[in-house]
Amino acid sequence: MPPHGSPESAFEKQLWEHRIQGIMNDYGNFIDNDLPYLPIAGKYSEYLRRILRDLHAKMSSSIDTLMKTELSSDVALILSGAIRYNVSYTWYTVLDLAQNTVDIPEELYFFVDGIYERLGGEEVPYFIKRTLTVLVPGTIDMCKYVLRPFVINLRDARDYLANKKAYVIFTTPSIIKNPMDWALLIHETAHILEEEKLQIVQQFYPQLRSEQFSRSYSLASASGFPVDVAMPNWALEIACDMISTISCGPIFGYRLLHNFLREEKYLSETHPPTKRRLELISNELERCGWKEAANDMRVKTEQVKLPDFIENISLPEHTTEIIEKIRSKSEEENIEYKCTSEMQSRIRMLGDRLNDLKPCITIKGEPVDLKDLLNASEYAKAELRDDQEFKDFMADMIRLVVAKDLYRKHKLTATNQPVK
Repeated sequence: MPPHGSPESAFEKQLWEHRIQGIMNDYGNFIDNDLPYLPIAGKYSEYLRRILRDLHAKMSSSIDTLMKTELSSDVALILSGAIRYNVSYTWYTVLDLAQNTVDIPEELYFFVDGIYERLGGEEVPYFIKRTLTVLVPGTIDMCKYVLRPFVINLRDARDYLANKKAYVIFTTPSIIKNPMDWALLIHETAHILEEEKLQIVQQFYPQLRSEQFSRSYSLASASGFPVDVAMPNWALEIACDMISTISCGPIFGYRLLHNFLREEKYLSETHPPTKRRLELISNELERCGWKEAANDMRVKTEQVKLPDFIENISLPEHTTEIIEKIRSKSEEENIEYKCTSEMQSRIRMLGDRLNDLKPCITIKGEPVDLKDLLNASEYAKAELRDDQEFKDFMADMIRLVVAKDLYRKHKLTATNQPVK
């Protein structure tokens, strides 16, 4: 190894500086010439572009600091290779996000906005991404848990991303194409709400790191099932199921049943068995007054038989306490969606209108609530629910209902008077 200060050392330092500068120049060209035209969907596209521009500046300042540091040729070579990989990964991540958000319907963003607002969540930047690599939807904070680990050697960039948020809700093409299945994303908005605001599960399972809020579905055999790892994850999934059920009624449970209830032969270390989840959901629906839906769900759930070791496995120790806290918080935040005879009548009327493909913006002169519309979709005829024309009609109704609601709230805020 050449000694510091030798001609060979100076040459090698210039070489690795040149390599890193070339990478950053490429990234700069990407920021200036490509980023403005990437078709990133959603209302937070400019927010993401700003983060990436700022990140380039933070990476540059970190590299300037490194260049002033005396490094051996071996360390410099390793570091330049790592930085090249990290910058390339940043490009790939952004391009992948852009390419897989372009075909997300605007109505789906309207839906998630409407649901998150009804859950009482404060505004958090998010994107919806199509993916073929997972079977179930999921959620992750891209800044902290995707980009940040790849700039860990660049202090300014690392610290900058630690204070930024950009959630990505990833889901499958089949769910994107079926607005009735959008109800499954109620659970994903609940993940964001639990991490950002409620933080109920972490009170009982402090070992649950934020990264685990977005772990993908994984399986384990009965003999090798990691109970200590699984139970905090299961508790989190149950909590999000309860938030979805208490705030939006039967529709989440029904879509979970239609899409994922089947005989399971393995345990997941990230998700409880679907049958066990539906049992808890049915109980909560009954408590909220949805007795007909609860009984119907129980009948359909009991038809699925699981191996004894799955049927009999214990749920997380603090399940009851977590559910009680969610109930209390839901009442405090006024997001409970309890069934009444008037509500049930309204939902059935909406179901009849959906069967006839009639507009569902108002009922008896009153604006339709998004939750009523979602639950009414379960009353549509089975053969109709599989028809693409009906799915497109549902997407239109969701967009109009949410847009009308947002307009009314904007007018109410502007005039400080009720808007009818």
